[in-house]
Amino acid sequence: MYQHLLIIVATLVVMLTSGGVFGQEAKQHNIEKRGAICLTRVNNQLLMIREDITGKLSVPGGNINLGETPEQAAQREAWEETGLVVEVNKELGRTQTAYVFDCVSQSDVIAFKPDNAFGGNTLPVWVAPDFGIETINGMLIEPSRVAATDYRFPAQWHTLKAMFKQATDQPVRKVDDLIAVAPFFQQYELHFLVKFQNALLKMPEWASKTVLGIVAIGNVFANPMMAWIVFPFLMYFVGTRITLKLFVSMAFVSLMCHLLQRGLALPRPYVYLPTIQPLSESGYSMPCVVTAILTCSAFVLWQERENITWPYWTPTLTVIIVWQTLGQFLAGDMFITDCIVGAVLGAIVSWNVYQLESRTSVDFTRLLCSYKIWLGLLLLTGMLTYLWATPGFRHWLSILTAVILALAFVRQFETKPTLLRVVVCVGVLVCQDRVFKLALEHFSYSTDWCLSLSFMHYGVMTFTLFALMFNGLSLHRVHSQLMSLIHYKNLSS
Repeated sequence: MYQHLLIIVATLVVMLTSGGVFGQEAKQHNIEKRGAICLTRVNNQLLMIREDITGKLSVPGGNINLGETPEQAAQREAWEETGLVVEVNKELGRTQTAYVFDCVSQSDVIAFKPDNAFGGNTLPVWVAPDFGIETINGMLIEPSRVAATDYRFPAQWHTLKAMFKQATDQPVRKVDDLIAVAPFFQQYELHFLVKFQNALLKMPEWASKTVLGIVAIGNVFANPMMAWIVFPFLMYFVGTRITLKLFVSMAFVSLMCHLLQRGLALPRPYVYLPTIQPLSESGYSMPCVVTAILTCSAFVLWQERENITWPYWTPTLTVIIVWQTLGQFLAGDMFITDCIVGAVLGAIVSWNVYQLESRTSVDFTRLLCSYKIWLGLLLLTGMLTYLWATPGFRHWLSILTAVILALAFVRQFETKPTLLRVVVCVGVLVCQDRVFKLALEHFSYSTDWCLSLSFMHYGVMTFTLFALMFNGLSLHRVHSQLMSLIHYKNLSS
């Protein structure tokens, strides 16, 4: 019954948190409560944002909250998504789901001179409350440069382009960069990046492509999919206990990094330098989550070095950490200082895990395979997700829920998988990742679908990982748990 209650608590945490997230972010589809769109014309260009979940371009707007007028909703959404305080003028028209208003910024609109990958001028929007949560950047772009397929709601793009011609135009102030507003300790790194870019331009084409290729390979280690490829092999080579120890350490250090990122609110290098085309765009940078996870993993594995038979694993992991750090820095994704802070945080977390394991009163192996530690992390993640519904917190909420379900329903949890099972598992996980990304692309027009798919993405992959690596589901355990939950529900009612 104790396990059943824990599953119920975990389910309630996810439901309540997801409800809060969906309530904060979902657009209103009820015709009686339309959304509001803030259409802003600057220097004969349209102010647009790029969404984090879908990666599509959109116009600032969202649902009308209870007690708000459509004009107030448009003004609020513009501030939350772009950081601009706007004055709402006339109504330009309506789409099937929203009012469209003509909005004029009450302050200077600052944009970078160099064109970005879309052919527009990037806006510095890191001061926006929803930066890193809903939006990853903003830009000014001529509507003719945007294809309907690049817009979040393709069917409405033609209508918005027609309304754009009626909007009030306003001036823009363009700048080359914003290095001067960066923290003083990061300005040195930004100047180095400028010199690095200039050096690339002076190189022969083959040399610059080689350097960029080396940088890109370093960024491969920052791809979340790498974790799903590596973990099955870790389970095979080092065993379940060490892998779960790595998993719980990674979860905690990642949560701490995301929390500090929201508190420090320091943007990434490409935010200050428009000439940088980053390989990935998402939120704030300090501390670096990837470096923290890799460093934490290195120290955890070092603590278990007597149980690891790989040759040269220590120098290999060291090279990976250094390569990833330099790769993300030279690509404009992270500062070196971000990675240093991440490395220190990773070392601190791994040291505390070691101290916990060293206590004679704690059976750490049993703790890793129990609900307590995972449920504690889930409750912490649920609270953080409710406060800041960032993609990082949402993903970990889904992952930790999947781990708890795996503990309940997967059979032979501590058995060692075969190499064939590992290879099959990796193949299935890669296919699942691709399917979810295609589904997000297909349902990009629906906020509810996008949020649901984004939330389920890593959770489903986590449950699949444990199910495939440990001989699948125990139907007897599934039936037993479900019957107990039904019985508990009947008693409660």
